[in-house]
Amino acid sequence: MFDHGDPRTVIIRYWENNNDLQAGVFILLTTSVIGLLLRQWHRQKSKKIITTTNNRISELKSLLPDHPQQALESIEDLSQENRLTFIEGLVSTEVYEQLRHKTQTFADQCRTLIEQQRKKFVMDTLLLLDEWQASLQTDPETALQKLKQIKQQYRDMLLSDQVDIEAYVELMNLTLISLMTLAPKSSHDSANSTSKTKI
Repeated sequence: MFDHGDPRTVIIRYWENNNDLQAGVFILLTTSVIGLLLRQWHRQKSKKIITTTNNRISELKSLLPDHPQQALESIEDLSQENRLTFIEGLVSTEVYEQLRHKTQTFADQCRTLIEQQRKKFVMDTLLLLDEWQASLQTDPETALQKLKQIKQQYRDMLLSDQVDIEAYVELMNLTLISLMTLAPKSSHDSANSTSKTKI
């Protein structure tokens, strides 16, 4: 094949006369370039999402001490966004698992703090109720004023996300039960005192 000319000339002639080969090489090169570009785009997209997640978690950490419920809701929203990004195929499984671990870890921190604050809130409220119950028997008028303060404290903490709605309802019910239990006794003692005075 190469006895009568330069092999390079033969190869060039073969290339020029073989359209199928040219098309195949063109498709191969085009596919390779597109693949490289897509991988590069995915790497940049993944890096951007990881950076965004890290920055968002850093921002939410400032909310954690005073507003853990708000921080939890925000991190759950971010986790859902990352999940949709993964479903759409914009990030790999490895990157998504990394993101999920970050958001899940922070969400667990939020839940732990919420539970700690809820327990502290309940204990503090029980102490207030003890004081209120004691004052109800000795000074009902002052006790009723104290009751208004306690209820307002409940509302303020609920509005500031320092206590969840379940704990709020539970404590309001506890306060109501205490009022129903002690108020008749207080009224009965007051009536007895009035009767004795008249006698």
